[in-house]
Amino acid sequence: MILRRKKPIGCVVAWIAFLPLQVVSAHIRQNPYDWIDQFAHVLVKVEQLHVNPVDRNQLLKGAVKGLVQELDPHSTYLSKEEYAAFRARLKGKFACIGVEVKRREGDIYQITELIEKSPAARAGLQAGDVITHLYGIPVEELPLAQFYQHMQGTPGTSLQLTVHRKGTSTPLVFSVIREELQFPSLTSRFLETSIALLRIRQFQENTHREFLDHLHQLLALHSIEGVILDVRNNPGGSVDQAIAIIDEFVDNGTILSTHHRGKVESIQAKKGGALLHQPTAILVDEGTASAAELLAASLQDLKRAWVIGGITFGKTNIQTVIDLPEQAGLCLTTGFYTTASGQSLQAKGVKPDILIESSRVLVTHPSFSREKDLKGHLTMRDQEQEKQEQSLLTSSPATQEEADFSLQIARQLIRSMLRCIGAPG
Repeated sequence: MILRRKKPIGCVVAWIAFLPLQVVSAHIRQNPYDWIDQFAHVLVKVEQLHVNPVDRNQLLKGAVKGLVQELDPHSTYLSKEEYAAFRARLKGKFACIGVEVKRREGDIYQITELIEKSPAARAGLQAGDVITHLYGIPVEELPLAQFYQHMQGTPGTSLQLTVHRKGTSTPLVFSVIREELQFPSLTSRFLETSIALLRIRQFQENTHREFLDHLHQLLALHSIEGVILDVRNNPGGSVDQAIAIIDEFVDNGTILSTHHRGKVESIQAKKGGALLHQPTAILVDEGTASAAELLAASLQDLKRAWVIGGITFGKTNIQTVIDLPEQAGLCLTTGFYTTASGQSLQAKGVKPDILIESSRVLVTHPSFSREKDLKGHLTMRDQEQEKQEQSLLTSSPATQEEADFSLQIARQLIRSMLRCIGAPG
């Protein structure tokens, strides 16, 4: 019987030998186990022959990271420690040094605020210091997301940064130990009698609840006739929380749409928003990303708010977070968001109604790196050609602090709108 079986097998081998190479290659490509077998061979050879001893777990972890990172700049495998830090950030807990950093023209990162008694404050860092290097790497070589990843980390680990301080001729080098600090996701105050300023630092898992709490506190002092939302330097966070805040300004219709492999779904507004009629302005800049720019784009698209500032980062893909064994996680890009009218912001960003740069009110050629500058960034075709947006042109000089100038423009705009509708303000 063995002899009788050898002949058909030989025929099959001979037949395969005469198959076109493309057919054999296609078969190999269609069978993922062939690549797993190849990977196992490579792993064994590396362990046996590499000049230095290797750790198999580290190799496997690196292989998985490389597999996911090959997809796009934002898909990533998170180790147990990284995933725990990721979840903590959504709760507003950060292992960091306790500074707020503003990104300015020319890839300049300036410390604008220090938390009292934070590691940074104790180490001697000051507001106004310009960060030039992290771990000896010039900051202009770091993508925005990587810069902020370095600024955070694991409690007890050290962050080395080099700063330039006004009035000093030599760079100052600091080594600061990260601590876990609790950050509120937003702050609020009245700019004047009836114009409320709400600054959203990041969209954490309770940001919408904090937003409503702040509204109630403000309303206890005075009625709110106009609103300014400040999402400058907001890296994003929970899109669900951003959508809940959009819902406070919109009573019906589509807020945003999601796109996944040709399937489109609409996210609808719910009735009963708290700020349906107040004139609204939103402050943005090149550090406004993800959920923050979706909020700005949605309210702009629905004609519910004026957007003021710089062109935003341009990251509006859908990130799905998946629990993995051993308490690890997978953050995977699974689709894109568009505005209600179908406008894609991916790798483009939000174009403000009033564009501002440090020296003029009209931005022509932004110099900041954004989503479109990242290697392997994803793009999405618009459903229709982008409409030409008009901007308010003026040559009025800005103050040294762009943030103050943006706020002044927003305040003047809200005042004008309130006068038009006859409301106090």
